[in-house]
Amino acid sequence: MKSIVTGIACTLLLSFTASAQVGWFVQDQVFPNLIWIDVDFVDTEFGICVGFEGKAQRTTNGGANWEPLTTGVDVNLNAVCMVDKSIGYAVGHSGTVLKTTNGGSSWDKIETNVTNTLLDCWFFDENTGFVSGSRALLARTDDGGKTWSAQSARVGQNNINSIHAFSRDELIICGNDGSVAKTENGGGKWSKISVGVPVDALNAVSFAVDVGTIVGSGVIILGSTDRGETWTQQMPDAPLGSIPLTDVVHVTENTAYACGWLGALLRSPDGGSWWVVQQSPNGENYEGLDFADEKTGWCVGWNGSIIATVNGGTLDVEPMDAAPHSVALLDIYPHPASISQTQEMKFTFSLPTRTSFSLQIFDLLGNRVANIASDNLPTGTYSASWQPVDMKNGVYFAVLETPDVRLSKKLLLTK
Repeated sequence: MKSIVTGIACTLLLSFTASAQVGWFVQDQVFPNLIWIDVDFVDTEFGICVGFEGKAQRTTNGGANWEPLTTGVDVNLNAVCMVDKSIGYAVGHSGTVLKTTNGGSSWDKIETNVTNTLLDCWFFDENTGFVSGSRALLARTDDGGKTWSAQSARVGQNNINSIHAFSRDELIICGNDGSVAKTENGGGKWSKISVGVPVDALNAVSFAVDVGTIVGSGVIILGSTDRGETWTQQMPDAPLGSIPLTDVVHVTENTAYACGWLGALLRSPDGGSWWVVQQSPNGENYEGLDFADEKTGWCVGWNGSIIATVNGGTLDVEPMDAAPHSVALLDIYPHPASISQTQEMKFTFSLPTRTSFSLQIFDLLGNRVANIASDNLPTGTYSASWQPVDMKNGVYFAVLETPDVRLSKKLLLTK
C-alpha cells in the first residue's frame, strides 16, 4: 500500500501497475485450523509467530516457508518479542513465560509465580524487559526472568493488553476500560492518562518517535503527537461496523498499519489523520501485525491465516508526464468493461497538492467491493489499473476520496 516518491517534480503522472504480489497475499499455512495471535520479525527474512495450544513457527525467508517449533507447552501464547535472531521471549496463559536463545529451535520455561494470563511483553535485550497481563499485572525483570519486580500502573484491575517502550525509562501501556498509563523512570512511577473519549478495551499501542496510535474494540482509533500525553479520536475512511481492531504498528511517524476482525486491514500514510481500509485476501479475523520496513509486513489470525505484503498493501508507481490542476476522477478505460474477458481497467485521476487519497469501488448498496489504490502522494496525475476478477455484472461506482473531496463515477461491468 506504500509508495515512496522522491525527487520528482510536481508535474508528473504515476502509473499503478499490478504484479503477482500486489497488496496483501496469503502465505504458507503450517497449522490451517489454528489461531495465531502475534508475530515478530527481526528483519525482512526472519520472524516467529505464536498462537493457541502453545504453537509457534518460524520463517527464515520472509514467510515463503514456515516451519513448526516445539515450545514445550500447550497453553495459548499471546505475544512474542525477538531481541535478535537468537534471543526471544513469548508469553501466554497461566503466567507462562518462555525464552529462546537459539532462534526458537528450543524454549525454556521461566518461573513467574503468577497464574495471570500474560498478554504482552517487551524486551530490550536478553536480560531487561516487561510483561503485562490480566488483572493489571505488570512486571519487570533485569536478569532474564530469574526475578521479577511488580509494577503498579494505576489502572485498577483492568487487563493491560499492550506495552510500547520509547526507551528503557519511558514506556506506555494500554488496556481494558480505556486504561492508559505512562512511566518516565523505568516503571518506578506510572501516571494514568485520560484518552478523552469513552472507550472499552484498548488492545494495542505503538509509536514512532512522538507520533503514535492506540486501537481497540468497536473500531476505536486514538492518535497522539506528543508521546501519549494527549489523544484524539480518528476514523477509517470506510465503515467497519463495531469490530475490534486488534493490533497496530507505527513503522515511521507517517506510516502506520492496523488490523482487526473480519478482514480489517488499515494503513495511515500521514501519521494517523487519514486511515485507508485495504483489501483483505481472505477476510479472516486478524490478531497480530508486524512490519520490517515501510513496505514489508505480515499479519496473522484465525484458521492458520498468515498474510503478507511487500509493497505496503497498495500498488507500485512509475513516473510519466502530466500537469494536474484539481482533484478529479478524469477517465475510466475501457468502459463498459467485460468481466468475462477480465479486462484490465485504467482509472486516471489528479491531485492538485500532496494529499492522502483512496480510490475504491462500491456497489449500488454502498458496500465497498475493491480497494484499488491508497496512499499519500505529491501533486500529480495518476493512473491506477484494476482487473474486476470475481465481480458480477452490473452497475458500480468508482470513488476517489481525499480528506476534503469525494468524487464518484458510475461504472458498468458487462458479461
